[in-house]
Amino acid sequence: MLPNTFPKAKTAKQMTEQRQNLAVSFYKNSQEVQDPGNQIVRRTSNLPLASFTSYLREAQTEANLGITVFRQTYPYITPLRSLYPVRQRDWVPTDLGAPLSLWLDGADRSSMVVSGSSVNRWNDKSGSGYNMTPMNDSPVLSSLNGLGAVRIGVTADRGSVRNTSIPIPTSYSIFAIVERIGGGATYQYIAKFNAFDDSYLLFGSVNGNYATFAGQGTGGGQTRWWDLNANSPTFTFSSPAMVAVINNSSLLFPYTNGTGQNTKIGSTNPTTGIVIGSEHTGGQTFNGNFGEILFFSRDLTTTERQQVEGYLAWKWGLVGTLPANHPYKNAKLDPVVINYL
Repeated sequence: MLPNTFPKAKTAKQMTEQRQNLAVSFYKNSQEVQDPGNQIVRRTSNLPLASFTSYLREAQTEANLGITVFRQTYPYITPLRSLYPVRQRDWVPTDLGAPLSLWLDGADRSSMVVSGSSVNRWNDKSGSGYNMTPMNDSPVLSSLNGLGAVRIGVTADRGSVRNTSIPIPTSYSIFAIVERIGGGATYQYIAKFNAFDDSYLLFGSVNGNYATFAGQGTGGGQTRWWDLNANSPTFTFSSPAMVAVINNSSLLFPYTNGTGQNTKIGSTNPTTGIVIGSEHTGGQTFNGNFGEILFFSRDLTTTERQQVEGYLAWKWGLVGTLPANHPYKNAKLDPVVINYL
């Protein structure tokens, strides 16, 4: 929110600092800039210090009168905001505005409960409270592209984590930063839905190639997958990668490093629970390093998906893998302004 008042200076030094803060590079000359609502912002960099005190009082009145006009008149948002020192931070997934149900961040060691190198709990940063606990052996601390990560599968079919209460709707979006180390079963799970049953989602690999396939759960003792094939075009896990899948309740849309693959049938049933790193009994482990997992409980739009991809790619050193036409190929997401001082 923009302030209704200019910061008050109490000493000559503070007045000088304020004057420097108000001397914005937006203005190329000493002329007044006037908006359609006749509210005026003046250049202050060349004002004598004695005149500056008087100017603050005058500007105070103008700000109180004109604040709404400046908020709503786009060309004048930048000049008014540039009058204030700004605090800002990097964009994070909770800034998207979509329902983020799970956020596991391997780079944030404060989000884990550890004993030595063992991760005894991996806490959810989304605010939903769906913390993950080990199914059998604990995963261990690791690294991926210079950041902290969690290693699952050090021992075959060991180290996965789960939460049995997170609701899984029929439309969703899931993203992962992973590095497959190799070995293990033909089918391997980065994530699966339902902590006690099968055939809702495989998000992982088939023979080391990226695979996503959905199903309608186990019925009558029979698994009901729509298919059991790797995605096409083939994408092999040979280095750290960003993978994602979006389900709009009827179709699955898989992505690798921001590039789409062929769609697949996505029709499924709502369920509960998620396992990270294996299937629900602890087998078919995805042997590798897990950097970050994001689960949104609806299908994201193209713009939203690209924002998440941009965030992950810049954070995990994968910008070079984004397609040339990706909106965040050459620039990070805009920082989030915390407030104006």
